Amino acid sequence: MKSDRNANPSAIKLVLFDIDGTLMITKGASSRCMKRAGEIVFGPSFQWAPITVGTLDPQIFAQLAKANHIKETPEQRLRYEEVYLAELERELIERQEDFVVMPGIRELVQTLHQRAMSHGDVVLGVLTGNFRRATEFKMLGSGLGLDRFAIIVCAEDGKTRDDLPKAALRIAKQHTGTDVLPANTFIVGDTPRDIQCALANGCVPICVATGHYSADQLREAGGEMVFIDLSDFTPLLRRLGID
Repeated sequence: MKSDRNANPSAIKLVLFDIDGTLMITKGASSRCMKRAGEIVFGPSFQWAPITVGTLDPQIFAQLAKANHIKETPEQRLRYEEVYLAELERELIERQEDFVVMPGIRELVQTLHQRAMSHGDVVLGVLTGNFRRATEFKMLGSGLGLDRFAIIVCAEDGKTRDDLPKAALRIAKQHTGTDVLPANTFIVGDTPRDIQCALANGCVPICVATGHYSADQLREAGGEMVFIDLSDFTPLLRRLGID
């Protein structure tokens, strides 16, 4: 659906949020459900292993399969995905109290959504390594919802995280009817992988130290703006030119 706003295309800002550690945490629901899925599909000897934070869900499966000396096949991967998503949906319903939306996020999302509706110079989106159904479970379960996010880019939209901003820009063009500039695309995340995928695509990395990495680590990785959290998001609005 194309926007009916008449904003200058060069002024349109695309703001893309990571989910886990940025918008919210679920207190380990994903890793618990991935481990259970592995045990169901491959047997009780399946063990959790260290993974690279910020990778896509299919890449996490590949890392776990390798650590467990499993030669993965497309059939096994599909079965694992089905079981994982069923386990995740069940756990997120049963453990609603585990949802924690990060400080300032609800207010920031509402502010940006209102700006998008009133001026048409902001497009709000999600850019995540989660499977699409996992994205839906988490966004709906947290109460953030998906209705205010025009762009939803998930693990299925690329082979690596660096592919995801390209997909987001394609969808943004369909939504707005014009090209959105990478330089006006802001990727808000909590890991060096978020920074890497932003820089690899000419986008702006905005970082929050609400995940596994400190503010200093995120600065060293190349974050343009680094926040302890987004309780005060005024500097971000100023950077977007909409304060």
